[in-house]
Amino acid sequence: MKEIIEKGEGEGKEGVVVELSTNFRTTGEIIEWVNEVFEPKGVEEKIEGTMRRFPEEPSPESPCYVHLEKGREDVTSGGLSGVYVLAIPEDHSNKQAAIEHEANRIARTIRHMIDTKVTVPRSWRELDEGKNEYVDYSDFLIITRNTTNLGVYAKSLQELGIPHEVTGGTALNEVYELRLLYLCLSAVVQSDNPVALVGTLRSELFGVSDAALFNFKRVGGVFSYNSTLPEGLKKEESEAIGDAFSRLKKYLMWISTLPSAAAIEKIIADVGLMVLASSREGGDVLAGGIAKAMELIRSVRGEMWTAAQLVDYLGQIVEIEEKYDGISVRSEERPMVRVINLHKVKGLEAPVVFLADTSGEFDHGIDHHIDRTKDDAKGYMVIYGPASGHQSKIIARPESWEIWEERETGFRRAEELRLRYVAATRAGTAMIISQRMRNNSSNPWQYFDEYIPENREIEDPGEQRPPTRPTVTMTEKADQQALDDISMRLERSQQKTYEVIGAKEYALHGVPGPSSDKPGKYEETYMTDPAAEAGEHGVEWGTVIHSLLELAMREPEADLVEFAKPLLAENELDTSLAQKAVDTVQSVTSSEIWKRARKSEKVFTEVPFQMHLSQGVEVPTVVRGVIDLVFKEKDGWVLVDYKTDSFEGKVPDSLVSKYSPQVGLYAKAWRESTGDPVKEKAIYFVHTGSLVSVS
Repeated sequence: MKEIIEKGEGEGKEGVVVELSTNFRTTGEIIEWVNEVFEPKGVEEKIEGTMRRFPEEPSPESPCYVHLEKGREDVTSGGLSGVYVLAIPEDHSNKQAAIEHEANRIARTIRHMIDTKVTVPRSWRELDEGKNEYVDYSDFLIITRNTTNLGVYAKSLQELGIPHEVTGGTALNEVYELRLLYLCLSAVVQSDNPVALVGTLRSELFGVSDAALFNFKRVGGVFSYNSTLPEGLKKEESEAIGDAFSRLKKYLMWISTLPSAAAIEKIIADVGLMVLASSREGGDVLAGGIAKAMELIRSVRGEMWTAAQLVDYLGQIVEIEEKYDGISVRSEERPMVRVINLHKVKGLEAPVVFLADTSGEFDHGIDHHIDRTKDDAKGYMVIYGPASGHQSKIIARPESWEIWEERETGFRRAEELRLRYVAATRAGTAMIISQRMRNNSSNPWQYFDEYIPENREIEDPGEQRPPTRPTVTMTEKADQQALDDISMRLERSQQKTYEVIGAKEYALHGVPGPSSDKPGKYEETYMTDPAAEAGEHGVEWGTVIHSLLELAMREPEADLVEFAKPLLAENELDTSLAQKAVDTVQSVTSSEIWKRARKSEKVFTEVPFQMHLSQGVEVPTVVRGVIDLVFKEKDGWVLVDYKTDSFEGKVPDSLVSKYSPQVGLYAKAWRESTGDPVKEKAIYFVHTGSLVSVS
């Protein structure tokens, strides 16, 4: 791509390569360290087939190195600055033990730095963003090479009350409350499954003791929530099991009558799963996991025909490692430690960066190569047979595979080098690199070991504790007061703070009072046209006529019959009425008022408007309506409202009196919206072709 840009479109139109070398993110100490680690030194260095430094000249596999220059100006100095090592003791030689030790150590280190107010150098930009010299949670970034163990680091942070956000793969099956939900739903949809029922009863959802369950069975109880409670139970046992059975029946009714996703959400609320998740350490993220699971359920509900299928899908979520980025249910933004996979970290930065997880560096061998050196791309691949031990035998490969394998190896080494460079350049003030004192060969950060300055091991802060939570003492009086306050807030929340009414309703009837049963949002109604299916569907017929009139004004040459058919079908009217509808419209388009509109300076159809009423109303009221036709002649605006009322002979005075306030309101809305007066207001009765001017 760079070569294409450099060549440009020919002589005199070549592109120019501009090297960006100034780093405004990082302190000079770390920039010097990055240059030392990655800058070429005359020969390409490799460790066990791994590319160690960038080449002096660009190659098809890799760009050359650009020496970094310091662009950051620090205003304050700090105690934490430079490159450090976090050493994992030799007695943690087992991979899993090393990861858990390291995750705990990082969490304790962050907790200690926050609690003891460790300082870092700050730039002008950071001070402008409201930072002070002390670290906060958002100053920390934990980077791992792979996604496998992100949850381990999140768990350690959670245990010490450190708010955090995981990007790149936390498993939903780590959210314990989802397992409880799956257990409960299994009992609901499988009413003949006593194992699921017993598990649900003795879980945290209902808390029925084993002794109570044993006694229930002993006196003849049947483990089905549709069964009746037997005699001989203690009062507290009968109440607990009876309440559980009653709730499970209710949940089945919800699932049977509501959309499955909505029913599951109601069940989550009824059993208090969100509250349970939120009460744990890191509960905002755990509750966010429940919300994420619900989004997954919604996304597949169109593929699932029964609630039982959705429950099975939830079972898959809690049993397999369904990856998602950890999300908080809190609405406000707050400082958080970020835990992220290396492939997602490009473009991000933080003052203090941990390069964590000393596992996952393996050479998996080359199994394919894509050659894009010519106009057309070609692919080469090898086919392996069944694995024998740790090795798989090649059973088919392309001719000259050794050449393609060597070329792909070069690309892979260059990509690994670029990833290490990305990791090394995320820190603003301090880089803390994990190092295993034993079995370090699979550590993706091992290539930095010899460049870490001596005596720079980050100190183990020892045991740390999460922040203490304030305790709340509840009395019976305070409990009752809280219930009263909830009832009062609920009552207030049900009171309208504003009203919306239709312009026609307002013009004809005024504002509905507090005891009115009129709807807040008024739907325009029309008197019935005789042709509209024996006196029915007058509203729908009027809608079709208005839509066709709007089209006729905008597109005079349009085939109205073809447009009328889908309009009639959409409004559940017989499409055979298409010609009748068009004839009605054409009677309007041949009228004198229509011809005036077509010749006017400006013309608008179906103009929506809304007005705010604050006088004479109990709550602020919005009046909404649509003006059918308004056009501008030399001496002012003309406003026309269509009516589809049916009558014989002359327009009844009662209809004119009835609709005059509505047209007057439209004229007022037009004046207030545009500042221009309306010179003429008129009502056009579509079926008789009668135009009546309104004073």
